[in-house]
Amino acid sequence: SRNSVASTYDNFLKLLTTQLKNQDPLDPTDSSEFTNQLVQFSQVEQQINLNAKFDKLLTSNQAAQVLQASSYIGKNVEAEGDVLTVESPASITYWMTKDAATVTAVLKDADGNTVRTLTPDGKSGSHTVAWDGRKDDGTLLPVGTYNLIMSAVDSTGASVGIDLPTSKITLTETPKPRFGYTFADAVNRAEARIFDDAGALVRVLKIDSTAGRKSVVWDGRDEKNAPVTPGSYSVAIYAYDANDKLITDEKSNPIDAKLTTVNRVKDIGSTENGVQLQVGQDAYINLDKIVAVRG
Repeated sequence: SRNSVASTYDNFLKLLTTQLKNQDPLDPTDSSEFTNQLVQFSQVEQQINLNAKFDKLLTSNQAAQVLQASSYIGKNVEAEGDVLTVESPASITYWMTKDAATVTAVLKDADGNTVRTLTPDGKSGSHTVAWDGRKDDGTLLPVGTYNLIMSAVDSTGASVGIDLPTSKITLTETPKPRFGYTFADAVNRAEARIFDDAGALVRVLKIDSTAGRKSVVWDGRDEKNAPVTPGSYSVAIYAYDANDKLITDEKSNPIDAKLTTVNRVKDIGSTENGVQLQVGQDAYINLDKIVAVRG
């Protein structure tokens, strides 16, 4: 630390002064040696001062990045990377006044029929629960407005208060993930493969194989045309030559197509790798990878 260097420097000067006072006149101390030591101490001190200034500059720069990133929350951003997010078509927000042993959320259609029963978190505080828009038997429900009834009890069976901003939940069409890619040169055939977070293949899409930048919208469905569950997915581009052979690079990896994805920013965070944008439950992108804001 700087204080340690200053203390050592002072001790060095005391020792040097004492040495000069008590040196042998017939064999004086080599002046060049202690001059070199003085210079080395001075250089260390200057380096510490410089590092301190850099730390202040980095802190200031990171604060500016956090401020910039906060303006992206709720917006769709296009960024370099392969992350696709499928959002839930509806969500339930509520506040628990205190801890509850059991919380029940019942969703009913316009005719009063119960379509889904959920048992969300009962800890005190604010909560948001995603609803995948399905009935208890897994059937996908049509878009529209559904009625919500919530109740909670503690371990003794006594009722616990729930602050529910609204009893109406709107089920919307799930936003369709988008991604873009660029081929430097045209290829014979190309496809986009979409994988879930476990690495399993979910969907294969035929895509434009000509050179230049292209944009693709994935409908959020798998190979059986069934809607996928909300979460994070990844996309990879594969190109084939005239013999329908996979085109690879010198390391036998599929040819690299510059890839960007469009995701909605949910939150921001700061890590040792810089400011990151949260685009899914466990999906993040670095701020410096953003190429456009889509609104």
